[in-house]
Amino acid sequence: MQAVGEYLPFRAHTFDGVLYASTIYHQVDPRRSLERARRVIKPRGKLYLWYEPERIDRRYITWRVRQTLGWPCRYSKSDRWAFTRNSLRSLLKQTGFEVEEEALLCVKCPDYPTCRRPAAFLVIAR
Repeated sequence: MQAVGEYLPFRAHTFDGVLYASTIYHQVDPRRSLERARRVIKPRGKLYLWYEPERIDRRYITWRVRQTLGWPCRYSKSDRWAFTRNSLRSLLKQTGFEVEEEALLCVKCPDYPTCRRPAAFLVIAR
């Protein structure tokens, strides 16, 4: 089943898992979306969140300052939000999730264990 993350029309504790397949950046309100996901996941269920972390660079810092000051702005033409590994983990913790595992999903490298610049991750949380 599919729904808009901020408005999940499902009963509490309905699903064994919820998957965000590279969609967290496009949410109107990622925090609200994760809170709603938390509500519909069964007590022993899991959250699977595939994401590509941003580097902390000038663009990210500028965007973050503007967000903090309450100035509405998009991170890029295609993304409303951006997350570093730490900022995403912080958001998950704030919404009641605990990260169990983080798996590397680098498609650029021929051998995952030797990847030095991971491009994507899958977070598994409960």
